[in-house]
Amino acid sequence: MSFQCNAWYTLACLVPVIGVLVLYIGNSGFAFTVHSCEKKVSPYCSDIVTTISLTHLKFFHPGLEKDILSKLNQLSPDNYVIRAKSESEVNDKRAKHISVMSPAMEWHDGKLFFSCRVFVTWITDPWNKDYTYLQQFDSQLRPVAPPKILNFPATFHRVQDPRAFVYRGKPLLELNAEPFSKRNGMVQPTIIIFDINEDEVIMPDVPFPRTAEKNWMPLVKENDLYFVRTLDPLHVLKCDTVENCKTIAGNYTSNTAKMALRGGTPFKQYEGPYYISFAHSMFELDRKVFDTHIVVLNTDTWEVVFVSSALMFPSSLFVNRPRINIVWVADRDFFYPTSLMIENDDTVEVTGHVNDYSCETIRVAGMRDLMDKVMQQDRKT
Repeated sequence: MSFQCNAWYTLACLVPVIGVLVLYIGNSGFAFTVHSCEKKVSPYCSDIVTTISLTHLKFFHPGLEKDILSKLNQLSPDNYVIRAKSESEVNDKRAKHISVMSPAMEWHDGKLFFSCRVFVTWITDPWNKDYTYLQQFDSQLRPVAPPKILNFPATFHRVQDPRAFVYRGKPLLELNAEPFSKRNGMVQPTIIIFDINEDEVIMPDVPFPRTAEKNWMPLVKENDLYFVRTLDPLHVLKCDTVENCKTIAGNYTSNTAKMALRGGTPFKQYEGPYYISFAHSMFELDRKVFDTHIVVLNTDTWEVVFVSSALMFPSSLFVNRPRINIVWVADRDFFYPTSLMIENDDTVEVTGHVNDYSCETIRVAGMRDLMDKVMQQDRKT
């Protein structure tokens, strides 16, 4: 795999750009020791130890929230407010509060495709609402089409958390969707694919019941499409077309709610058969606790060969990003990864949202030493 820094490949190259899309360093050189995971997270543990460095890069899209507010107000005349800053604002029954979450980004054919989840909540409505926002930029990061809120069939109650990937020359989004049940009005999460160019929804045909499906991780290898459905236990689907998928590794497990290690960014090729992702784990104590982990997958043997300990983040990542209106989460800051780009063999950028509040990017350096150790150990076994 060839690593290079240019606007076609990595977010780090956007630092000098002024205007449409900007990254700047918020806190540099936060280094710590990363080791293999604890058994409670995953059985894929080892004795690997190394040091990585995390830098908080502010993912900045001037006008993003203004664009979103404009689009939402075209749909409804309600009073929308960006990011409530306090519980008193949340309890203001006159306003609907939006947070921009789950950023998804991918370069293709000289364009940067950017999508995100727009989460709207208001105190008087028992159902929160999600919208999916999409905008495209050219290689100079100038908008090439007006931003839009994607339209999905009315049978879906919620569509959320996009992941972007390219398959056979098509930019696509994989999303979690909750269709209404005709029987009792309850919802069961499922997976849909959105074709950006054709503006259409595709329902993958899978050889198992559609119950509680969410957070699949796309993986494209040698022009073949795979989805890592679950990590622990590993279950991988291969899709001959986007619509037709079958199991090629692991087995279907229906009770995903008890899995600690869960979905994250799309898997990206690091070297040879080794693909990397940043995934999240979730433990339920009295409330939910989230952590972020590096995951390495060998796609020759279809085995998870490494899961890191929980990553530690620079304090700047959580400044002025309160946990608002998420009472189901423990009183503990969290970063939820959804997008990954590889800068070079030592550095990657992972983008996600903080505290269900704002989109942020973290640059992770030290991957070369970590991956050398992971690959060396895997080749010995």
